[in-house]
Amino acid sequence: MMDVVAAHQINVVSYTTVINGFFRGGQVDRAYNLFCEMDDRGILPTVVTYNTVIDGLCKAQAVDKAEGVLQQMIHKGAKPDIQTYNCLIHGYCSSGQEKEVVRVLKEMSAHGHQSDVVTCNLLLDYLCKSGRCIEARKFFDSMIDKETKPNVSTYNTLLNGYATKGSLSDMHGLLDLIAANDISPNHCTFNIVFWAYANGGMIDEAMHIFVQMRQRGSSPDAVSYGTLIDALCKLGRVDEAMLKFNQMIYEGVTPGIVVFTSLVYGLCTVDKWEKAEELFSELLNQGIHPNATFFTTLMRNLCNGGHVTEAQSLFDLMVHVGVRPNVISYTTLLDGYCLAGRMKEAMKLLDDMVRVGLKPNAFFL
Repeated sequence: MMDVVAAHQINVVSYTTVINGFFRGGQVDRAYNLFCEMDDRGILPTVVTYNTVIDGLCKAQAVDKAEGVLQQMIHKGAKPDIQTYNCLIHGYCSSGQEKEVVRVLKEMSAHGHQSDVVTCNLLLDYLCKSGRCIEARKFFDSMIDKETKPNVSTYNTLLNGYATKGSLSDMHGLLDLIAANDISPNHCTFNIVFWAYANGGMIDEAMHIFVQMRQRGSSPDAVSYGTLIDALCKLGRVDEAMLKFNQMIYEGVTPGIVVFTSLVYGLCTVDKWEKAEELFSELLNQGIHPNATFFTTLMRNLCNGGHVTEAQSLFDLMVHVGVRPNVISYTTLLDGYCLAGRMKEAMKLLDDMVRVGLKPNAFFL
């Protein structure tokens, strides 16, 4: 009998592991079908299995299906725990279904589960992302009154809400509270504040955060560097951005496509094409292969900023490095020429587009 029980447990663990793997790999249908297969084979899922499936479905925006799994869970006699309800709350918050969030909270309470810090952080995040920072702050204060101790994630969530709205005074007040309550800021904390300053063009303040991070033993990461480099490029301080890029490489921080996009855009605006080509070589060395979308996004930004000549040079560079422009690439540049009133260049580009076998959008016919 014990061998049968052990074999059943192994089966449950194996199924749960594979189901989780499918969800993590974005194969939602395969994960759900495998879960259904357990029932067909008479293998009873555990609470962990149910939570894995509900969490995976909610993250895939299939909240209705997740709700069905919860009802099946209750019907089969498995008791939902706080994690079960938190997964559903996250799903409903992500899809903006506030009434359903309230319903799940009531259902959770009726089953004897009180909101924990994870629940509170989910609700706080929902309020902040909805732009309701005043309500979020009242909710944050109520957590302390109810003896639900906020953790660093709680502070970061509210901090990000303030940063997104550009409420720097509120952000500073919360930072003071973090220090007063002896909360240790993490990378995320620094990066939120750093982004707020950089996004507001307050580069000196952003640089100060860089120094503070190191003083606290928390070296800047790819997000920190990416944010600063992007801000410097947008301000036309491309040489400084390149210095930060070189420092980033020296410190062993791997730049991603976002960093390269910012730098190429900056170099284009100051007409440093040789340096831009060097960057493309670096991109390839990093195993990143820029496609037409990468170039087209940069071209659109340049055209929107009135840099259509630079956009044309980037278009030429795109062809030079072996990336074939698509209809959207041509259309973006055509739109830039039209906005600049340079119709002669626009017509020539239209002819080039037809010559290479691409059909123009109806807008340009």
